[in-house]
Amino acid sequence: MKNSVISSVREMISGKEKGEVFFMKEFLETGSENAVKKAISRLCSSGEITRLGRGIYCIPKSDETFGFGNVYPSLEHVAKAVARSEGVSIIPTAEFAMNALNLSTQIQTNSVFLTDGCRRHIRLNGYKGEGITFVHSSNSRLFKIKNRRMLLIILSMMGMGENNIDGNIITLIKSHLETVSLQDYLHDIQFAPVWIRKKLIS
Repeated sequence: MKNSVISSVREMISGKEKGEVFFMKEFLETGSENAVKKAISRLCSSGEITRLGRGIYCIPKSDETFGFGNVYPSLEHVAKAVARSEGVSIIPTAEFAMNALNLSTQIQTNSVFLTDGCRRHIRLNGYKGEGITFVHSSNSRLFKIKNRRMLLIILSMMGMGENNIDGNIITLIKSHLETVSLQDYLHDIQFAPVWIRKKLIS
């Protein structure tokens, strides 16, 4: 392997922040695929980068608070990086949204995401055997919602269902709405089902 390849890869990596997720395909312009693989393998062996999964890497970030060594990016952080790399959008599931808004006591891990792309599972290293799953959703309107809190509210209500939302739940949901600007609310509410709009307005 030519030293120029590993030098080029190292130089490109030097411009990234600690904890940043990146992909092997970003470096293919520096040499042949085989040469890039060898360069990245050396950088992994030296500890300069960490392999998260097939073709997925990150810059090691140390736990400076408790000294527990390198800290892996969150599953959501990795999922967003994969989505950006593949040119697709992802959003949480209804189950995750309900838990995030304290509308469900069931603990959900954010390892499953809805996507407007294809269904796929991404195997990862160092996450206790947990990977990331993208599940295709045909509801394209959900991916147009800009405000995350509005997205969580709408997903939660869709997950619970129209007939399972009582006055107490509406009160809790409206308390979350207080953190959403009027501009974001007016933009995002148009992408919610009609029954959700009616309940939030009443």
